[in-house]
Order: sequence, then structure tokens, then C-alpha cells
Amino acid sequence: MGQLAFLKMFILVSIPVDIRDNRRHVHIFHKNGRHQRSVAKIWIEKNGEPCVEIA
Repeated sequence: MGQLAFLKMFILVSIPVDIRDNRRHVHIFHKNGRHQRSVAKIWIEKNGEPCVEIA
């Protein structure tokens, strides 16, 4: 898991292999002490073309 950025209470992480999704994406985690929880997922491509989707 490669950490891309740490912004105040949020961590942007690139996970190279996601079994359920083969599009490039970034996970956003909320850091709360030692605990982290996923708050968003941003896809940065769709069918090999640049595209931004947020969930």
C-alpha cells in the first residue's frame, strides 16, 4: 500500500491490487489516533481513459 499524501486527518492511499476493481483508484482514509476508516474512493480512469468518479 503506497501512501500518497497525508492531509491533516486524511490519508490518500494507492492500493495496487483490488480484487473487485481493476480501474486505477485512490482510497481516502480518516485517521483517528491509531484507527483508520475508509471514507471515500476516487477512480481516476475508466476503460483506460482518464475519468474521475467519487464514491
